[in-house]
Amino acid sequence: MMKDVLPALMNLEDWKRVKAPLAAIKKLSAQRKLKLLVVVFPTQFEVYPGYAFAEPRRTIHAMLNELAIPFVDLREAFSAGGGDALFPFRSDTSHPGREGYAIAARETAAALKRLGWLGAAR
Repeated sequence: MMKDVLPALMNLEDWKRVKAPLAAIKKLSAQRKLKLLVVVFPTQFEVYPGYAFAEPRRTIHAMLNELAIPFVDLREAFSAGGGDALFPFRSDTSHPGREGYAIAARETAAALKRLGWLGAAR
């Protein structure tokens, strides 16, 4: 499965096409006075020990930073929290199981707290 997914993930030109829609989402969020946080989930092979490819994460991070959109990248938390075992369905390298989503919830809540958005009355 990884051999089928990896070429698509490494196509940086496709990732660069995400920037305009992200900018539009940011604009719409601001117009509606909504807060925007992007959560970047890793694929299964990105949490394998020794995985060292910087792309496409570097491109995604650069876009989000350039657009001034706060984000949480879950790769390190997933790597430390169980890695490959967080993906129980071997035919699906993109969606973790419940433990992965629990990590995602915890990390997202921590980011919301750091941003001062958690529990704020509006």
